[in-house]
Amino acid sequence: MTAPTANKNNSITTPKTATKLALIALIGVGATWFATQKNLAEVLAPNANVDSLRPQPMKGRVLKTLEQFSFSSDEGRQFHISDPNNLLDGIATQRGIDATLYELSDVCIKGVVSKVGNYGHMGRFERQIIITGLCKT
Repeated sequence: MTAPTANKNNSITTPKTATKLALIALIGVGATWFATQKNLAEVLAPNANVDSLRPQPMKGRVLKTLEQFSFSSDEGRQFHISDPNNLLDGIATQRGIDATLYELSDVCIKGVVSKVGNYGHMGRFERQIIITGLCKT
C-alpha cells in the first residue's frame, strides 16, 4: 500500500481516494454526453420542416460492438449511430436478443443525418445519424 500524500491545500489524498474521484468525474462526463445527445434529438425534432433537419427514413443493418455502433443503409451508406432514446435496443429486445452487443438486419429507422465530420470510434465515420424514430418495414 502506498502512503497518503499531501496536496497543495495540505489535505490528505490517498491513491484510493484519487481513483474514486476520477471514476466520479468519468461518470459525470458520460452522463453529460448522453443528456446532450438526448437534448439534441429533442431540439432537432421540432425543426423537422427545415429540409436539412427533416428526419429521413432509411432501411438497413445495425451493428453494435464494443467499439462501433453503426448503421449500413441498403444503398451502401454507413453512419455512426446516436440513439439517445435507445430505440434500437428496444428492437433487439423485441427480436429476442438478450445481449448488449448485437447485429440487426432489416431495420427501418428515421433519423437526422449530421454534416460531414469525424464520428464514432477514432472518427471512422464521415456522418452520424441521430435516431428520432422508427418506421414500418
